[in-house]
Amino acid sequence: MKKLLTLLCSVTFAFAASTVEPGTLNVAVVTPQKVDTIPIGTFLGTYAYPPKARYTISANTDGFIVDLAVKPYEHVQKAQRLLSLKSPKLLDLQSTYINTLLELEYYDKEVRRLAPLAQKGVVATKKLIESRNRLQKLEASAAFMRDVLLAYGMQDSKVASIAEAHKPDPILFITAPASGNIASLDVQQGSYVTQGQRLAALIDTDECHFEIDMPWQLADTLASGEQLYA
Repeated sequence: MKKLLTLLCSVTFAFAASTVEPGTLNVAVVTPQKVDTIPIGTFLGTYAYPPKARYTISANTDGFIVDLAVKPYEHVQKAQRLLSLKSPKLLDLQSTYINTLLELEYYDKEVRRLAPLAQKGVVATKKLIESRNRLQKLEASAAFMRDVLLAYGMQDSKVASIAEAHKPDPILFITAPASGNIASLDVQQGSYVTQGQRLAALIDTDECHFEIDMPWQLADTLASGEQLYA
């Protein structure tokens, strides 16, 4: 047994000496590479928006969509024109407003004409008083009609232009209530819409955040403020 063990050791040393020669073993030195990101897996995520960042844009009155100035998912600025609506109801309101203004202008001139005549006794004071009362009523009616047109979404400058030109303009511009992205556009050119009908939806993306679903064990390893990669 001792002789067999001695023989095996001799054979092992002889084999090692024949396969590895002193001074012939090359060792390569490897420099560690910097790793910027380490994949931790693929997870589902959704964008979330606070309620105040969502806007529903509705029709101010009945009418026809005559122009679409934006496309879905387009970024828009506050007060930018989104679409145009032509309203027969708005045309009637404007016509009433213009007629009121014309009558107001007539009685304004009439009061100015009658005032000096009444002082001289040429005309009865009663006629001057009646004209003044009518003028005051027309001024109140014109102011009320102007507020109605503004409540329907007409711009102040457009109402002033109608009053100056005495010409109706039934085209209503629907503008963006805030800066953001068009989340949906629910009408097409030529569509007839009713008052209160939804026309589009807008989202202020500055207020959004991203929610990722991942195991809590992995989430516990992430520090607050740590940069993630999409």
